[in-house]
Amino acid sequence: MRKQHLPPPLQPFTPFRLSSLATPSSHTTATTTTATDNSLAQLFISSQSIDMPSLGLGNEALDDIAGIMDDICFTNSVIPLSNVVVGGGGGELPVWHASSETDVEQIDMMLNYRTKKCLYYSQGSCRSQRCFDYHYQTQRRRSPVSPSGYLAYCDVPCKHMSNPAQCARKDSCAYCHSVDELRYHPAIFKTQLCNGHDCRGPACHFAHPGESTRPWAVERYSLGSAAAAAICWPPAPPLSRGHLRGSLLDRNSSENSVNCSDSSERFKIVKCPNLGQVHDRKLCPFYHNFRDRRRFPVTYEAEQCPRHFDIDTSVISCDRGDECDKCHSRIELLYHPSIFKQRFCATWPNVASCARGHNCAFAHHRDEVNGKMFTEEQETVRDVDFFVNHFKTLWCPYGVQHDWHRCYYAHTYQDCRRSPALEYGSEPCPHWGRSKAWTEYGSRCPNGHRCPYSHGSKEQLYHPSYYKTMPCCDWKSRGRCPRGELCAFYHDPSERRQATRLASLDYSRPLSTGEELCHHQPNFWRPPLFSADEGSSESR
Repeated sequence: MRKQHLPPPLQPFTPFRLSSLATPSSHTTATTTTATDNSLAQLFISSQSIDMPSLGLGNEALDDIAGIMDDICFTNSVIPLSNVVVGGGGGELPVWHASSETDVEQIDMMLNYRTKKCLYYSQGSCRSQRCFDYHYQTQRRRSPVSPSGYLAYCDVPCKHMSNPAQCARKDSCAYCHSVDELRYHPAIFKTQLCNGHDCRGPACHFAHPGESTRPWAVERYSLGSAAAAAICWPPAPPLSRGHLRGSLLDRNSSENSVNCSDSSERFKIVKCPNLGQVHDRKLCPFYHNFRDRRRFPVTYEAEQCPRHFDIDTSVISCDRGDECDKCHSRIELLYHPSIFKQRFCATWPNVASCARGHNCAFAHHRDEVNGKMFTEEQETVRDVDFFVNHFKTLWCPYGVQHDWHRCYYAHTYQDCRRSPALEYGSEPCPHWGRSKAWTEYGSRCPNGHRCPYSHGSKEQLYHPSYYKTMPCCDWKSRGRCPRGELCAFYHDPSERRQATRLASLDYSRPLSTGEELCHHQPNFWRPPLFSADEGSSESR
């Protein structure tokens, strides 16, 4: 079993005043966390399992400490930043002191690491898992410094951190929206030495021998060191009842029942306190073993780990453990923000029969689908405009087995069309072939999605310059067509369209950059997983 990545030795905290950010309307009395409170909080964080009553504190003190931990770690109530104007007036976040920073590479990491989208990945040519820029939205960081010279957000996790899309303040939120926003925050980055376990190499946020450390940054920039440490340092085993009096579990649950937040943010992240009791594990919001467990999804990609995936073992066989950037279970894969509710539940529309109920990883209603869908009018009318400009350009949201050939949505890259708005031609690509249907998109054609030729029969037959311009051979010879309304050829002269050509198209030159594709088809690189056994969505 791998050694646990423990935090560095305890250091005394400098008291920091949280109420300085409060407004009279939100807090009527000033609240200051003391060095004692913070030391106890850090002691709680760095331990694997502490029975708080054994510290010899009274019930009132225990409740106070529990309140501090709950407020800092799980809500945004202690630091009322809702009325903060970043970089102006009173109550602003700390000022960024560029003159205090001496290492250019460290400055670059703090300010720019994964703050910009990788254009090479958008073009299908970057396969690095350690790219300086982000590939997926779940990897994205906001720059921690605003244009005004103040910090853009503090080193405290937002209560929506596991699903930032639910945060009403979006990018203007004054709290961290991801683990990396915490790791590379000026208050945390390179303030402690790396202990060598689960090191991220050149991207490690801990200081290595020979690198300069920034211990002064905690006092200068930190507003919630205890809360940040709980997530930046690898977590201890989940709490059980009695470890912290007044914890979320105890406050929200009775003595004999499980009652956790229904939000998907915490689903299967905390160990079940009722493991010895018989109950429905599918409906239980807690995890029971490694196959049932989730880590915070912002720390890994929505791809299966090749070393350990959904294996019923007592230990994780992946040598990277929780630091692995791939999924270790179906639960982690299906509840990943980029996969969660991407498709309808297999029981839809009879969702009352779903075994997971409101905890289901799939959509039970159209407005729950995490992705673009055709409008109900488009699915009903299906006119020439639909088949020319929209047919097979969106990924299929339906989970039940059905005939892919008669479905209006795409299911694999062989079945998918790039949007005609990219202005590729109707001539077939000489590199594209049916034998490559299950290989990566970028491996089938050297020009990838920038190819000026049509990729596959769908792009050619439903191209604006080709659709319904040729007669259907089946209809002409047998008087019937097995494709029906989906046929790209005309059955009656009244359906015939005039062939048109793109006068300015030069087949010798690739199309424009990936920004155009991202604009028209933002989910093009994220095909749906039709089952967890199908593996990485990148392989489709």
